[in-house]
Amino acid sequence: MSELDSCPVEAVCTALADEECRRILRVLDEPLTASDVAQHCDLPQTSTYRKLGMLSTADLVEERTEIRDDGNHTTRFVRNATGAFVTFEDGQSFSVELITDDETPDQRLAQLWTLVSEEL
Repeated sequence: MSELDSCPVEAVCTALADEECRRILRVLDEPLTASDVAQHCDLPQTSTYRKLGMLSTADLVEERTEIRDDGNHTTRFVRNATGAFVTFEDGQSFSVELITDDETPDQRLAQLWTLVSEEL
């Protein structure tokens, strides 16, 4: 069973508030190169790399290198989470926990129930 991963609140909120970052997250159902992402999202290459950097800092996207025999390695980007829990703790701070792709719906429900129980 996969654990919820803690991540930087500001980075996640900034990335999710950005329309282009959200568009990128929607197209990353499968690993894509930055060029593929730019084409699918109709973004300039430089903007695509900047947005992928924001998403990576927020742990929402993972960069993977595909090793090739010919020495021309390819970097692909993949969505690192399927959702996020945002909680307001003690009236003072926020926390964000990402839900990873390998969790079943039952596991996510159990984790959500655990978080709710801790708040009661």
